Amino acid sequence: MIKYTLKLILTFSLLFSSASFAGYITTELTSDTYITYKGYDWTWAAPISTTNFSDIDPTTGEWVDNIFENPTVHIGWMAIIDTNIKQLFAELTLSDFQRNGQIIQSVAYWNSNFVHVDIADFNIKVGVKGADGYTNEINDTFYVRNIADRPTAQVPEPSTLMIFAIALIALSLRKRAIKSR
Repeated sequence: MIKYTLKLILTFSLLFSSASFAGYITTELTSDTYITYKGYDWTWAAPISTTNFSDIDPTTGEWVDNIFENPTVHIGWMAIIDTNIKQLFAELTLSDFQRNGQIIQSVAYWNSNFVHVDIADFNIKVGVKGADGYTNEINDTFYVRNIADRPTAQVPEPSTLMIFAIALIALSLRKRAIKSR
């Protein structure tokens, strides 16, 4: 009876687990999703510049409801509003956002549905997200982060690793002791 119950549970879980919901990536951006230029990290965040966007996705031809998040969703990122940063932003070219023929972008980290950028819209880029109903919602949006604001990774202390190793050795010895009885 237990075998059949387990098979039934497994079947139902496989049937109902196929439904998925889109959402943005909540972890910090990986180093291959942004560029560093003159003391700042720059990322191509979205092919749009409005929070709520409902229209046909040009890459799939399907209707999408996309939510574009604010830069503060990820640590240290901000909109490009400072005059000095705007000047640096104007210096960037499309080739700055390419590596080995691939576009450097982080759209999946900020958008619920979009994962593409519009290369043709690079020259009408903006550094601030527009309000809903913004007439130029097709402008591609970029965000910036000061290098000093990058999050740092915590490295475990050697004693922590040693305690973990001792625990694994003790567990192994315990298994051997039980088998020898």
